[in-house]
Amino acid sequence: MTFSRFVPTALLSMSSLVTLACADDVVSVDDVGSIDDGEQTTTEGTDYTTDIGETTETTESSTDSTGETTDTATDTSTDTGTDTTGSQDCSAPVADIDFALIGELSPPDGCQDFTFTGQLVTETPGVYQLDACPCGAQCLVPDPYTLTVNLPDAALLPNMPACPIIFFRRDPETCEPASVVVRDGMQDIGPGWAASRQDHAPVDLPAIEVTPVDMTACIDMDLYALAFFSGGDGIAVSQGEQGILPTDDGDWTVKNYASLDAPGGASFAWVGKR
Repeated sequence: MTFSRFVPTALLSMSSLVTLACADDVVSVDDVGSIDDGEQTTTEGTDYTTDIGETTETTESSTDSTGETTDTATDTSTDTGTDTTGSQDCSAPVADIDFALIGELSPPDGCQDFTFTGQLVTETPGVYQLDACPCGAQCLVPDPYTLTVNLPDAALLPNMPACPIIFFRRDPETCEPASVVVRDGMQDIGPGWAASRQDHAPVDLPAIEVTPVDMTACIDMDLYALAFFSGGDGIAVSQGEQGILPTDDGDWTVKNYASLDAPGGASFAWVGKR
């Protein structure tokens, strides 16, 4: 920032005389404004730019013929390249999650939501072989389905009940998997596991609310924390972190894998496990 030069001017009454220490002359009021033999020097300071973040400092001073410095101004501004209007860490790690429920009524290229009711046949970490034959029923023809879940943290994979109910939802615009919620079909209790690639809780998880909070403007994205609420309790979980949310059905471990909005599109990913 550059400041305009400042030269002080004395305020004179019409009956006063002004003595200017330039020569040994006495100048009357009528002559002020056309001083030819006085001296006036102006000294400008140094204007420089240092590239650390981006710091610009300008210092300017004016000195009249009496040797007195009448004005000195210094302005320093720093631009680190990151406008953090919130409190989130712009370098927080981001990760994606993936899940799919595939079977006769939920094909890989489908675009419809699907609710599975049946039984668990076999499982390996992240892969669950299912059958749509209800628990306790005698079905002559198998009706196989496969639920796959890919997470960075194996400890947050679902504990699949023997008789699960699985709510699988797709994004209506892209048909990509949007959320999956698992509950035990043999117990009168709410869901015990959920994963979502959206910035809100699925409708199949009514006990928990999710919303982005604490927007932080980073260089190439807007970064958020995710707030998880249940009843009167709530926690804010930053990207790359996890926390514990108390609910009426027990404590949930919630992990925020992604919560950002970039020019290429928004990216949200989180998992909850009771």
